[in-house]
Amino acid sequence: MCGAPGGQPVAGPQGIRCPLCGGDLDENLACRKCGSIVGGETTREESKVQCPGCGGGVSLDDESCGACGIRIWIEDSAESARLDALKCPACGSSVAEGDAKCARCGFLVWLESEEEREDRARESIRDATSRLEEINREHGAVPERAVTYLEAALRVLENGEAELATRRAMIAADIAEVDARQKAIFAAAARRAEERMRSAEDRGGDMSRCRELLQMSRQADEKGDRKVAIRLALKCKIMAEDLEGSLSRAPIGA
Repeated sequence: MCGAPGGQPVAGPQGIRCPLCGGDLDENLACRKCGSIVGGETTREESKVQCPGCGGGVSLDDESCGACGIRIWIEDSAESARLDALKCPACGSSVAEGDAKCARCGFLVWLESEEEREDRARESIRDATSRLEEINREHGAVPERAVTYLEAALRVLENGEAELATRRAMIAADIAEVDARQKAIFAAAARRAEERMRSAEDRGGDMSRCRELLQMSRQADEKGDRKVAIRLALKCKIMAEDLEGSLSRAPIGA
C-alpha cells in the first residue's frame, strides 16, 4: 500500500558449496555443515582490498573507505534506518523534524511549499534514474534492490509523500553506486589472482586447486555474494603466491 520495499533476509551464498561435503558457505568461507574453511590450506589472509575511489586499503568489514569516505557496503538494516531517519540530502547528517536547515552544512532541508518539495523529489528521481542507466551501460546490470527503491520512490510521490520519495531515490542511487564499486573490487581481486596463477604455472605449479577457488569466486559474484567472491579470489591469489614461493625455494632437480 505504501510502496515500501519489503524486508530482505540475510542469506548465505546460495549455490556456492563446500568442496568437501557440499554444504553451504557463509560469507567468511566457513562451511555451515562440516565447519571447514574453503582455501584453509594457507594460514595467510589479506585483510584489505583496494578502494575503487582513492586506491587506498579498505577492509571488507568496513562500510566506508577510511581515506576518501565512499561507501563500499550497504546493509539492509542501514537502508531501513535511512528511511525512518531524516537525513540532510547535502551531507547526510541527521536533521530534526522541526529544523528548517541542516545544523552541519546549512542546507535548506524543509522547503516552504509542497510544490518545491515535489520538485526536489522529482529531481532526485531523475538523477537516480540517470545514474542507474549509466551504471547499467557500464556494468551490464544494476541490483534489483536499486530498481525496487526507485519504483517505490515514484509510488510514494504519487501518494503525496515527497520527502520519502526523495529518500528512496537517493537510496536507489546509493545501492547502484555501491554495487558498481564492489564489482570493481572483485574484478581487481580476480585479476591479481589470475596474474599470480600464471606466474606460478610458469614455474611448473599445479593450478587446479586455484582454478577451483577462482571459479567458485566467479559463481559467488554472479549470485551477488560479493564478499564471498572477493574472499575466494584473495584466497586464490594467496594460494598461488605460496605455491610459487615454495617452487622458487625448491632445490634444483627436486
